[in-house]
Amino acid sequence: MTSIADILAGIAALLSDYSAAVDYIPDVDRPGEDLTTRHVYVTPSEFGADPVSRNGAAENISVDVAVLHKCAEADFASRCDDVRSIARKLVGKAVAGPWYVNRCESNPLYVPHYWQESGLFAGAVRVELIARTSDDDDGEGEGS
Repeated sequence: MTSIADILAGIAALLSDYSAAVDYIPDVDRPGEDLTTRHVYVTPSEFGADPVSRNGAAENISVDVAVLHKCAEADFASRCDDVRSIARKLVGKAVAGPWYVNRCESNPLYVPHYWQESGLFAGAVRVELIARTSDDDDGEGEGS
């Protein structure tokens, strides 16, 4: 069975050009952290499993990829483009073991009140991953 840590690390690796880092406890008020440069964090969000046969299930995991940056309003278009580029870069990609990115979405594209309160652009992509598993293969998927 592929671990959550491996899945998150796989997404962060695909986003290495964004210097993405895995973060299990996301916090937009990061004490001591300089958010005057763009930061990208990969965080687990949801898990689900649906039966597809007597011996198999389709598992799905949702992961959030957050873009945080204290910036001027003039930089918002670039940060919005970052969120969109991250989604486009990930969709359809294999991540770890039998897991691949099935869907990416951003709704809302960013959180306006964070910028209004602290000048922080906070945008995120919800990344939905799917894997097909079978009771016979201990969760590693067909052909693994």
